[in-house]
Amino acid sequence: MNNFGNFFSPPYALDLTKRERVETWYRNARYFIMASVLLTCLFTGLSLIEPHQFLLTLTIPYVLMVWGYLNSGLAPANVCEFFTEMGFTVTENDDSLFMMTAVASLFVLLLYIICWYRSKDYHVGWLFAALVLMLIDTAVMIVILGFHPFGIVFHGGIIALLIIGINAQFRLKKMPPDPSDYYSLDELN
Repeated sequence: MNNFGNFFSPPYALDLTKRERVETWYRNARYFIMASVLLTCLFTGLSLIEPHQFLLTLTIPYVLMVWGYLNSGLAPANVCEFFTEMGFTVTENDDSLFMMTAVASLFVLLLYIICWYRSKDYHVGWLFAALVLMLIDTAVMIVILGFHPFGIVFHGGIIALLIIGINAQFRLKKMPPDPSDYYSLDELN
């Protein structure tokens, strides 16, 4: 429970040591990788049910799912009209196209989940991999969907947090352990 409580406390909290504050920045970068995956699943599912353009998602899985849904013939007419006005092209294909794009979308999400899971033990290389994936996703968003302020802010925020997390890991490597790690509080008194 203590680790969960530290997630909601700000990294500048007075009761945390300097090392704990830096570790909190690293953990926050990891948490936001998973938060972006969960938001993508939620908003993509909602946009397949009701026509909305949610830009607080990872673009590649979102575009793959919407494109496959529209071109499979499974989408209702109001969803097709909404996304056609946005610039998506709708052609009637079979249901296998939707399955292929769904698998491709889940594969991209799985890459993010692997980066999140493998960075658990302070393996900074996996945060680098997540940063590269996010930069590619941002470029795809700008090329395919155009410039959308909320999408840019979402992607920029995740990129900034990943950079801060990577920087925190390098700071942790240079930082000595806390004195409380060496001695118990009873021994210090």
